[in-house]
Amino acid sequence: MLDEKLKIKFEEAESFEKANQHLHAIQIYSQLLEEPSYKRKVTIKLASIYERVDRIDSSINVLENYVNQFNDDNDVKKLYAHFLLRYKYYEKALGLLRTISIKENCDIDFLLGLANFNLGDHEIAIINFKDFIDRNPKSELLNEANLYLAKSYAETKNLDAALEYAKQSEKIFEANYEVHHLKAVVYYLKQMYYNAFDSILRAIKLNAAEPPLHFWAGKILMKVGEFNKAEQHFNDYLQLGQPIAELYSLMGLIKLNQKMQDEAEKYFESALKLNPNEPVALERKLKAEKK
Repeated sequence: MLDEKLKIKFEEAESFEKANQHLHAIQIYSQLLEEPSYKRKVTIKLASIYERVDRIDSSINVLENYVNQFNDDNDVKKLYAHFLLRYKYYEKALGLLRTISIKENCDIDFLLGLANFNLGDHEIAIINFKDFIDRNPKSELLNEANLYLAKSYAETKNLDAALEYAKQSEKIFEANYEVHHLKAVVYYLKQMYYNAFDSILRAIKLNAAEPPLHFWAGKILMKVGEFNKAEQHFNDYLQLGQPIAELYSLMGLIKLNQKMQDEAEKYFESALKLNPNEPVALERKLKAEKK
């Protein structure tokens, strides 16, 4: 009789949930949370609803309470880890992921890599992503792992390895602008500017609304002497994204090339307002003060 009553309450909560009556659903699911036979699925339901209504702390609390009580439920722990990564709780995600067996859960290396990458531990992220690729050669996440491995190598200035894994990712991820963006940055750092420009153009064709692509297009074009085209891309960036100090300094250099001294100085001043230590603008200022 009790089981039937609980079933009816659960189905009632599901009806409220489907009707987007979240408060009523939360109230009933919360009542069922202490029932052993419903605790797992109610935890997942509550975490999902709390996320939908932007109560992220409540999602964390309900999942945290469950995994603390049922430490051997790796499926819920992985769901929780994905949630934490999604909301940039990287340290918390890392701690949780370390409690899950890698041998029995093939995607843990990948998730560990994401956490370490976003925490800036790129050397460790490289180990995680390489282990994942070695253990899961047919995974659907393989190309994404190659992309993050390439990004990790780029962060550690191993440009040849970065390019190698970016090309591996490109075999399937050709329509992903991030791959071409990364290749452009790596080619730029290797001073292969025409290759860099080809890659950044491909990225822009795939996603012209992404501000950093225009920033890098401008930087690359300046290296090959195409200052007017570079200026166009910097202006595109300013229409799409928030201004950054380096961009203003580069615009200042373009204006100097165009013999527009006054405009150049305005851009350098704008750069220093955003970042008093911006190298190019600061050097200009120090030189002017010595005169």
